[in-house]
Amino acid sequence: MTLDYIFVPAIDEANLTHSLKAAFNLVKERNGHLSVCHIEQRYPANDVALAYWQASTIRAIEKEAQEQSERLGEVFHSFCTDNDIQVIDADELHHKDGVTASWTLRLADPFTEFGNMARTADLSLLCRSEKESEPLTANVRADLLVKSGVPLLNVPAERGFEEAKKVLVGWNGTVEAKRALSAAMPFLERAEHVSILSAGLKNDHRPSAEEVAMILRHKGINAEGRDVPAEKHTDQQIIDEAQNGNFDLLVIGAYSQPRWRESMFGGLTMRLMRNPPLPVFMVH
Repeated sequence: MTLDYIFVPAIDEANLTHSLKAAFNLVKERNGHLSVCHIEQRYPANDVALAYWQASTIRAIEKEAQEQSERLGEVFHSFCTDNDIQVIDADELHHKDGVTASWTLRLADPFTEFGNMARTADLSLLCRSEKESEPLTANVRADLLVKSGVPLLNVPAERGFEEAKKVLVGWNGTVEAKRALSAAMPFLERAEHVSILSAGLKNDHRPSAEEVAMILRHKGINAEGRDVPAEKHTDQQIIDEAQNGNFDLLVIGAYSQPRWRESMFGGLTMRLMRNPPLPVFMVH
């Protein structure tokens, strides 16, 4: 399995610039494809709002949305030109002589439609920029995780993404953790070292971190497993390990707790979506 078809949502200029750089670094050795999409929302969003908004207000907002679409398209085309990326239509993916990219502009609801559009990709990629459009970007991340059926690579813009030589897998024995481990195999197979970490794993016959590492070693992957007691909150132990161990990539299963619980009380998924300390590969 290869991760060479990357879906990149275009939300704002700063976010898109960082996301394109990270996605290009991911696919350039594989002659992959960047599927870049912007969703331009028409206003008002429903008939109730139409009854209260003035026509001049609607025209002004629509003009601003159209201008942003044009700016994002310019960012996309300039990046492709600067990096010798061939811009093609999405139905021309037989080209494998170099990295290709396609630009799609749709009129829809950006809060709910990015997840649907990402289903043809191998991976979605979105950078966490300090200047990103909130709450839109946060909603897009959640939508991509839950609705797309493909992994999400959440990258801190200031750090970017390079080759993942050291990978940390946060393991809790759940179905989501197993899905993330399987989906991340292209990264694990290319890594120089893989560390599987479980903190305070429940003694309910779930596979341990060392058992998982043993299977990976059998597949030729340089992996170690560590099952450690929960000295503090499990989420914090994984984040501390990721930061202190100089890892290039963190792999986790997303929303192993119910989403409502994470939204109300917090959780590893929510923390790593909002403020990832390093690139995070997430699968629900």
